[in-house]
Amino acid sequence: GVEGHPATLTIASTNALERSYVNPNLLLKSDLAVAIDVPSTTTLRNTDNQYGDAPILGLHGDMIEDGGKRSLSITSTKPGYYIGVWGNNRLTGDVTISNAFVLVEKTDAGCGYAQALGASNTVKVLSGAKLDIGGFDMPESQTLELTGTLRTRNYTPAVTGAWNGPVVLKDGGSFDGPGADLKVNGVISGEADLVKTGPNVLELAADNTY
Repeated sequence: GVEGHPATLTIASTNALERSYVNPNLLLKSDLAVAIDVPSTTTLRNTDNQYGDAPILGLHGDMIEDGGKRSLSITSTKPGYYIGVWGNNRLTGDVTISNAFVLVEKTDAGCGYAQALGASNTVKVLSGAKLDIGGFDMPESQTLELTGTLRTRNYTPAVTGAWNGPVVLKDGGSFDGPGADLKVNGVISGEADLVKTGPNVLELAADNTY
């Protein structure tokens, strides 16, 4: 994008889709908006996996800020399919996930980066959105504003995922353990009720104030 003007990456198709990938590193001269904009009737081919969900997009390059803080927003018209984020990203601007399912992804070899959503920033998971931290220890410098769902999946071998920074719990925010345990080491604040779903353990390790 041109400096001062947000850039948009859009995936759009009226036909059956294969998973798309963005593998090169991205030098961000502006904020970046990633949008999955396909009709609700669109289906994906070759999407079976052992976790019961399917990928639609992989953001596998590093995101590097150029000229100041850059924010990332992710939206999707297909929130049942996940957007995998894998790079060692240097974002310090906010990350906003809206009506989308974002996974901090590992490769088949078990490689990945806890800093896939940046560090020293705020991650906002809005109502109807899901963030799966994929068994990673997320950066302590990262704040979570949770109106949607925070969860972690069961990789093999199973690894507990941990959110280590502060959490601001808002109405509608929830924690889900669909396949692995989730630990929250950061202080949870806010005036909303804490809601936990799924069969696995949610461990709260801080002196929380919610």
